[in-house]
Amino acid sequence: MPIIEPPTSSEQLLQGDVLEGVRLFATARSWEDEGGNSQKAPQKLCLVLSRPCVVAHKWHVIVAGIEKYPDQVPKDVDSFAKVCAFLSDMRDGFGSPDIFYLGQLPRRGGRFCARLDALYSVEIPDEKNDLKDFLQRIRIGSLNGDFIRDLHLRMFMAVASLGFHDNRWLPDDDLNWLVEIGDKEVKAAELELQSAIAEKAGRDAEGKQYKEDTIERLEVKLSSLRTQLEPFATERTRRQKDNSLT
Repeated sequence: MPIIEPPTSSEQLLQGDVLEGVRLFATARSWEDEGGNSQKAPQKLCLVLSRPCVVAHKWHVIVAGIEKYPDQVPKDVDSFAKVCAFLSDMRDGFGSPDIFYLGQLPRRGGRFCARLDALYSVEIPDEKNDLKDFLQRIRIGSLNGDFIRDLHLRMFMAVASLGFHDNRWLPDDDLNWLVEIGDKEVKAAELELQSAIAEKAGRDAEGKQYKEDTIERLEVKLSSLRTQLEPFATERTRRQKDNSLT
């Protein structure tokens, strides 16, 4: 059950069809007096989003632009479990609600994704024979049925995931728990850095070498922990101050 299957033999355009060779356009400089002008979109592939009844009875459909998915794989993805989790995260779009992962496409290297924040309207032929010829030329694949159902949810999430303020949504007890854990990690990192500085000073006094990047690495680690903790600690202080005034 790969995400993209061979193109269907249907003579109708279908939701989830992958098309190539259709030019896509967006409105550029919409603030100008004439309301803007057409600008060719960079995507050369697209995914049909319109629901089946629209595709069957109307002569224009909504599509999402398809583009290359970033090829970078984190260096720590180096085991079966981590690769499986990495691929599952891409599939489910955690943290990237506007990206719908498609995997590999026919006759193309690399990974691809549909951009749910890059939508376009495309006119299609209204004559049956013209539509049949059109689809034979441009349809290169179709979304698997299970992923079409997932697409419905993802399209909703793309516009409905408003998110939360990163440090203000936490209840008081959860916020206290998080800050206490963060304080503990910061203090441990401070002690680790102080110990490394003292060890370096001792080695210098003895004329011995010390691994040069150790202190720098620990300083970066400590700085990162402090940066992550700061907004939550500030939020807790703000709440404590507000509570003291009531």
